[in-house]
Amino acid sequence: MRNYLYFWFGIIGVILGWSVSQFLLFDLQPIWSASNFTFFLEYPQLVKLTIISSFLALFMVMAEAFLSQPTRIKAALRVLRSPLLIALILGIISGLLSTGISTVIKIIIPAPAFFIRFLDWILIGLTVGLAEGLSWCLRILIREKPDFRRVKERLRNSLIIGTVGSIVAFFLSEIYPKQDIVSFIILGGVLGVALSFTSSPSYQIALRAGAGFEPTRSSFTKNAADKINGNLKFTNDSRNRKIEEGLSIQLTDSKEVLIGSGETANIYVSDLPPESAKITIRNRKAWISPCGKNNLIYRNRQIFIAPCSNPEDDLEEQEIELLHNQIITLQCINTTKRKYVRFVFYDRFLDPEA
Repeated sequence: MRNYLYFWFGIIGVILGWSVSQFLLFDLQPIWSASNFTFFLEYPQLVKLTIISSFLALFMVMAEAFLSQPTRIKAALRVLRSPLLIALILGIISGLLSTGISTVIKIIIPAPAFFIRFLDWILIGLTVGLAEGLSWCLRILIREKPDFRRVKERLRNSLIIGTVGSIVAFFLSEIYPKQDIVSFIILGGVLGVALSFTSSPSYQIALRAGAGFEPTRSSFTKNAADKINGNLKFTNDSRNRKIEEGLSIQLTDSKEVLIGSGETANIYVSDLPPESAKITIRNRKAWISPCGKNNLIYRNRQIFIAPCSNPEDDLEEQEIELLHNQIITLQCINTTKRKYVRFVFYDRFLDPEA
């Protein structure tokens, strides 16, 4: 999923950037000529490279942010403001640098067009890699006790991979040396796939907190008691025990994990029944089953666990194997505060610290 998302976001970003630049340069050309505003007519390369690199950087940042919150689009949008602004600024700087360097080189030495295009694409790769890396780093730096060594390593990897990806895309696109839409699509796709490898998967079982754990003005009274107990810990090694949206609970070292509001719950959620669900881990695989008078419903690869409508009914034991990226929804008994809480199950964790 990560590779496909980055690939298509790269292509879409390039196509939109190309379309906007062509609209400004050609469709609005009569307006610029009539108004004596000749900036777009005098510096077409600056306009094209600035817009394309900006759009590509913006879409790579969005891909990285959405992957950090795969089931919570609103949560991803909340953290996008600063990274998108940085990506836009970097895109503008990249376009200015590219045009400036090209102009200076042409004046000092009569460099071939091949070399100028090569420099242009390296600058775009550096810009996009830096924007994607900074997006991840900004989110990590707001965490409690961030790992600065890993932040530096991720930023370095993004810069290197972005540069290498742009070089590979450049030589592939030299089939179309005019830098038309096809060559830029190759750039977007290759850069997207390259940057998707900035984080290598770590195979650990985890639950990521989703809906129901988001911060609100009434957080201190609403879900301040939600926490992990026992030997459970978060994948980012935070010492904080409170469950918050986006944090992932590592389950690898646990044989059984009880979710509920009882004293014995490993994952304590105040508005759930005392014993809502149990996750059992065997041979690096996990199964979920309802506890007590709760019922399990499996629909469209999603798991719903809710209190039985008739507590007198005898319920059959149910156990379902959990799959990667599967959504688990647990209905609360105190619905005046929140109707449900949601987790996402992972057995391949692409970015444990995110």
